[in-house]
Amino acid sequence: MKRLVVTAAAICLLIVLGAAGLWALESRESDRTGLAREEILTLDASTRATFLQVVDDHLQTAPERVGDTFLTDEKPELGPRTFCHEDLIEIRRKSANAYLVGVVATCEEFARSGDTLLSGTGFRSPLLVTLEAAKGRFEVRHVEETGDGSMNLPSIRAMFSPEGAPRAHELSGYGSPDLPEGTGDEARLAFGLPLTAKIVHP
Repeated sequence: MKRLVVTAAAICLLIVLGAAGLWALESRESDRTGLAREEILTLDASTRATFLQVVDDHLQTAPERVGDTFLTDEKPELGPRTFCHEDLIEIRRKSANAYLVGVVATCEEFARSGDTLLSGTGFRSPLLVTLEAAKGRFEVRHVEETGDGSMNLPSIRAMFSPEGAPRAHELSGYGSPDLPEGTGDEARLAFGLPLTAKIVHP
């Protein structure tokens, strides 16, 4: 009889621990839910491509984003350049002529050295880019970046919608180890190298 009581108690304990574990898992999943409430827009492929091109051009050339990098400091004679690739998360309406473009951007600095490609400073991070229509074109007005700590979850939740935040978190690399390089081939072509050229990290 005593053994039955002990076994029953152990089973109850396992049930309680299992329920607690499930609750903790569900809590962690709910913590990924975004908080942004602006209207999510469904735009045609051409408009999405235009928005992403504006974002890409800004990230690759804006003075405040490029220049203070490893290869620029160490090997300026090679003419290093920054190349970016953006995965679109969502587009939300900010105002009548302004949009919030959520992306996960991969940017990396490259330079050619002989028949190899040197890789310098780089990052992969969620960004929330404000675009505004001006004089028949779109211009970047602001780029919001994630803060540090807790795998950037608080920032990601604040920056993205309930649906967008989990995708932004996943594409940032958390729980997704096999990320596409995205920028190396573009850099090889830009520097006149074959797609088989090696990438070296000095």
